[in-house]
Amino acid sequence: MAGLSFILDKSGAHSQNLELRALLCVKLKNLVGVDHLSTIDASTNLAQTYAHLGQYTKAKTLETDALKRNIRLLGPDHLNTTLASANLATTYRRLGRYTEAEELQIEVLEQRKNFLGSDHLLTIQASANLAATYRDLGKYPDAAELELDVLSQRTRLLGDNHPETVRASANLAGTYRQVGLFTEAMELEVEVLEKRMKILGVDHPDTIRASANLAGNYRNLAKYPEAEELEVKVLDQRTKLLGVDHPDTILASANLAATYSKQGRHTEAEVLQKDVLQRKIALFGNRHPHTLTAMRNLASTYKMTQRHSEALELTQSSYLGHVEVLGKDHPYTLGVAELLASLTVERFVKVD
Repeated sequence: MAGLSFILDKSGAHSQNLELRALLCVKLKNLVGVDHLSTIDASTNLAQTYAHLGQYTKAKTLETDALKRNIRLLGPDHLNTTLASANLATTYRRLGRYTEAEELQIEVLEQRKNFLGSDHLLTIQASANLAATYRDLGKYPDAAELELDVLSQRTRLLGDNHPETVRASANLAGTYRQVGLFTEAMELEVEVLEKRMKILGVDHPDTIRASANLAGNYRNLAKYPEAEELEVKVLDQRTKLLGVDHPDTILASANLAATYSKQGRHTEAEVLQKDVLQRKIALFGNRHPHTLTAMRNLASTYKMTQRHSEALELTQSSYLGHVEVLGKDHPYTLGVAELLASLTVERFVKVD
């Protein structure tokens, strides 16, 4: 059973794997008890499957419990305990709880450096995880510094074509996009997509993510037809593989809407953006960074279609949420503040 579960996980068949891993957890609890290390490992694996399916709250519940049991049974510095901390930190990040994720990830990285050394693969993974959170927090120089180190280490230890080396390239490209280095990002993203198609196949979630990233960069470079072609395909693939309510599917809709907006196709964009906002509120609540971004995107469309009152109301909500969750100096908050300022100016101009 465990062997089949491993194969399903590596192939990206997470829906099929969920029932199998849940059954394995029940069997182990009945057989050896909840505090047996095998049961804790099985519960951790089930949490990872929930995370793959976008069910992050369920994943957090299991991971919090696993961390507490590992600390009690093995101590805070055991490798299993640091792995449990790393898993919980990743879920915090997915839930938009970036500060809590950062705190745990810094601790994990220091522990792994001390016990395993800087060149151990688990230490390198801890650096990559922290870099991703730095990017979410808008700490782009810190993220880029770590990601360059991770890419160099993985290339040296694993080779150019190892999936984890390819992932490091994809992460660095993501940071390049955030700081406007679109040409550098494009070079990496084309290479990442080619390698993932060859290694994993066209329908693997990581390959689809690579297509989505490349499409986003096409949009940044004003190559809108190329972006739209990829984004329509990504949305179709994710809908079939993950369902309409998975976070990655919702993100695909949001990305396609952004490309429609860039082409002046605001009616098509608005239909998608309203659906995205509703689904993100249902999935994450109204104070998750992804939900706040969806508010800003819909507000921008309202502005472009001369619906200033609706745009202003939604932008104000988005801005207050960004300040509360990310702080007033985060790049995303500053972007919403700019939109809010433009709407406020237009409002006074209209009144005058």
